Amino acid sequence: MRPRTVSAAGLALALSACGGDAAPPQAAAPRVAQRPAVAAVDAAEPARVARSALRVGYVEYPGAPHAYAPVPVVLELQQADVKNPALELQAAGRTLGRVALAPPAATGAQDGGRHWSATIPAAWAIRGVSWRAVADSHDASAARSVPLAD
Repeated sequence: MRPRTVSAAGLALALSACGGDAAPPQAAAPRVAQRPAVAAVDAAEPARVARSALRVGYVEYPGAPHAYAPVPVVLELQQADVKNPALELQAAGRTLGRVALAPPAATGAQDGGRHWSATIPAAWAIRGVSWRAVADSHDASAARSVPLAD
């Protein structure tokens, strides 16, 4: 006995005669809920919080500051929440370095805890030197010149 081969047209005709579909039913595509779009966050750059500049009030240079001699400075920072304050010294458009400010308790003043002190090293006490107050918690203050006598 020889197997019978049935053509596709013959199969479709036979299926339609007995009430069947000409083509097999297609499976319905699965429904997939789409996820809402999420904005990408760049982990390399943390969000920058707006910071205020340090405000310097009272400034005093005890004694007469001279060039090439250590220069003591006492100043009032008007913010109470400063972290790691320092004086950043500059001359001729270049930053010379930083000098940490001593906390108010070390100054021995009865000023309510806002007068800080530092000593500018003799090597940086040169004509045209200026400083600005800097801190981790605030932006830098405006620059101030050091009044040096001859």
